Amino acid sequence: MKTATNLTAANKIRKDKALNKLWNFSDHGIKSFKQLIDANVFIKSELELVPALKYNRKKFNYGFNNQEAQDEYYKKCTEKTKKAYSLYYDESVSTEVSKFVFDYYNETQEAKEETATEEEMKHLFNI
Repeated sequence: MKTATNLTAANKIRKDKALNKLWNFSDHGIKSFKQLIDANVFIKSELELVPALKYNRKKFNYGFNNQEAQDEYYKKCTEKTKKAYSLYYDESVSTEVSKFVFDYYNETQEAKEETATEEEMKHLFNI
């Protein structure tokens, strides 16, 4: 039971570290992802599947002597995938982030939507 508590505390520290690490953004200066998320810089989040192995053209062209080996390498590079978490500045520009940052963004968006819905209901019923 202590292990679960310690793991949760460790994950909380990892999450805080991921959210508060300072990065140099070209348009926004030196800020953390938490500051940018709280300032509503990102417009959407997306979970994508990307190849787990990065395709290496030189290895493909020069590392194999026959077509079968090249086909096997290509299959190996494309069959395994991993999850990539992205936050978008606009429709075409995105940045890949950790799962902690991705989850924090989605939690804040859900909270904002709930608040907006509650205020809308209050406005409709003049409460």
